[in-house]
Parts: sequence; C-alpha cells; structure tokens
Amino acid sequence: MYSPHTLQFDSILQYSLTKVLPTNSIASMTLSPTGDSWYDTGTSVHIVLNRNWDAIGNTRQSLVSYSVDNTATTVDRASSDPTYMSTITMTASHVLSLGFVTQYFISAQGATLSGSQTGDGWFDSGSQFIVHGTYDRAYTANMPYHAYAIPVGFQILANTTVSSLLWTSSSNTLSFNAEHADVKVYIPSELNLAPTGVSDNGMPLAFSYLSSSRLLSFKGSSSFQVGLSGTNVASSFLSSLPDWVLYPSIVVAVGVVLVLGLVFLRRQARKTWPYWG
Repeated sequence: MYSPHTLQFDSILQYSLTKVLPTNSIASMTLSPTGDSWYDTGTSVHIVLNRNWDAIGNTRQSLVSYSVDNTATTVDRASSDPTYMSTITMTASHVLSLGFVTQYFISAQGATLSGSQTGDGWFDSGSQFIVHGTYDRAYTANMPYHAYAIPVGFQILANTTVSSLLWTSSSNTLSFNAEHADVKVYIPSELNLAPTGVSDNGMPLAFSYLSSSRLLSFKGSSSFQVGLSGTNVASSFLSSLPDWVLYPSIVVAVGVVLVLGLVFLRRQARKTWPYWG
C-alpha cells in the first residue's frame, strides 16, 4: 500500500425460507440470491408445486394442501394443472410444508369405478372405491388393483392382470389366469353361491371366505379354478362341515335310521302275529 484506502461494506438483511418438502414436489421456485434458503428482505418468492410426483408403477404421491407457517391452504385436487402458491414476501422468516397422500392406480374391465379423489383413476391410500358392474361393491384402496366384473355378477380384484376369464354354469366353476396373484373374488348374495374349493393348476389351494362380506381370498401363481355350489339351507349346512366330519356324520345318521326302522318293524310284527293259544 502506497496510499491510504477506505473499505466500505454493504449488507442486506436476509430471512430464511425453510422448506419441509419432498424433493420432486416443486415445479419451480424463485432462487435465493445466495444459493441457499435465505432471501433478501422484501423479496417476492414465487413457488409452483406439482400436483403429483414420484410415480413408480401404479403408486404416486398426490398434493392435498400446502402450509406457510402452519396455515394450510387446500388445493383443487381434480385439476391437472400445477399449483401456483400465493406469493411469499420475505419480511420475516417462514416455514413451508406440504400435505400429501400416497395414491394407487386402479384399472377396471367390464366395470366402471367411482371414488377417485383426483378424478383420474387414482385413489388415496385407505379410501373407498366402488366397482360398478352387474352388482356394485365397495373396496378399500390399500394397493394398486386390477378390477374385473363378470356379467353373471362376480367381481375379481387382483394385484396383477387377469386373463382367460371363464364362468362355466354347468359345473359352477369360475376359471382365470394370473401370475403371482393376490386375489379377492366377490360372490354377490343374489347368486346364491358359495365357494367349495380353489385350485391352482389342478392343485388344491388354501383360501378364506367370509359370508358376511361375500369375499373369497387366496394367493397363487398361475391358473385358477374356483368351485361353487348352491347356498340353500340344506346344502349350506353340509358344505360348511369339513369332509372328515361330514361323511362320518352321514354314516352315523343312516345307521341310526336303520336301527330305529328294525325296532319299529319288530314291534309291528308282535302286534299283528295271530294268536293260537
């Protein structure tokens, strides 16, 4: 230094905008002049949010609301356009957060669906959706589903695609193919049918059936056959018993009838035999 110098520093007050947001939820945002989350006082911050993001297969995240300093603003979920947030003027520090929900895509063949919160075939996790076919049935959206309605009235709900659907009325058999499937079959009460067995490629398959919900559930790998029978009072009682109880019970019942019949015949013979004394 060969002469005196004067150093002058200029500064400006900044405020932070803390973002508690999923990475892919922001479509665009006014950049910070310092490349971080701090903004000069008086700066207008413009933010555009994606309606949906992180779509992986048939699962995605969907925007429900946004909040500035815990004051929430709901969004129009039926719109497909990006959400333009109200301008934030940085005269104080703020915290931005989102309300969002996981959604599942549900496809339908032979039926229509209702209940989508976004009106596009995607359904909030845990919400109810209705399959409208010959009969209507409500289900819970807890995974991506493929829904099928068969004209006779059955509905099939599976986590994978189903093909070769066939209802054979002569044998009361419902057949279809699906790979590595988690399956639910709705059997409307109007059909007066209940399942008697499920097989996968001809091999017996474990299943569960709730008569209260009319839902048959099972898991398997390829080619399924569901056997059904009528649900009149007599057949319902017999079909509800396992084989090892049913057949011995029939044998015992027949045996009792035969014994009682013989006793009766003997008594009748004594009464009608002529007396020669």
